[in-house]
Amino acid sequence: MKKIIILSLTAAVLLTSCVVSKKNYDELMADYTELKDNHLGLQEEYAAQNNELSDILNSLAEVSGKTNSLKLSVENQTAQMDQASDIEEQITFIKEKLDSLDALQEKAKKTNAYLQKTIKNLKEVVAAQEAEITNLKEEIAQKDETIQSQAADIKAKSEKINEQAADIEAKNEELNKLVAKQVQMIYNAGVVLEEIGDSAPEVSWKKNKQKVANMRLSIYNEALANYRQAQSQGHSEAEARISALEAKIAAL
Repeated sequence: MKKIIILSLTAAVLLTSCVVSKKNYDELMADYTELKDNHLGLQEEYAAQNNELSDILNSLAEVSGKTNSLKLSVENQTAQMDQASDIEEQITFIKEKLDSLDALQEKAKKTNAYLQKTIKNLKEVVAAQEAEITNLKEEIAQKDETIQSQAADIKAKSEKINEQAADIEAKNEELNKLVAKQVQMIYNAGVVLEEIGDSAPEVSWKKNKQKVANMRLSIYNEALANYRQAQSQGHSEAEARISALEAKIAAL
């Protein structure tokens, strides 16, 4: 800037003295124009660099917010690998922008020490963020592996329970058939006893009649006990048999 001012003053003095040649004047004006253009170019370059840095800082702030949210999700066992991958992609984009800015800085005619230091610091921050996301991805992977293992274990146990339930159901069905068969046998035994009682011989002597009656009553009572047991276990025909046999017993 000082050089631009000095050249401007020199040009003004020479013009006012009217002793400068046209050639010298043109050379001075060319130098002045070049310096002015260079100055404007540097201003535009610094402005562009500042805008780029601003975008990078905004992106880093967004990454930081997403990372904190991901940490909470990891603690709550609700984190998804897609969340970490999204942050990782954003970090990669920031790294590319920093590398591009660093390359432009190295090619610049004038080195901006402040910009260099800022780029270095930002790269360190990004590296730390990247390492943190890598650790979080490992935690998520372990969580997913644990969930998959638990799911497989639950599936295996569920299949085992289903097998046991089917086995129990088959055994229950077999048991029910066996019980039904036993109930039918008890009922049938009652029928046989009742028929034996019915077929007791008729006798003429009073003493013998009493013996036969007592024997018949005893047989009927045995048959009645069988009917009642069959009825208690759900036999459908037992109730009618009980009523009929009780009538027979009452008539003895």
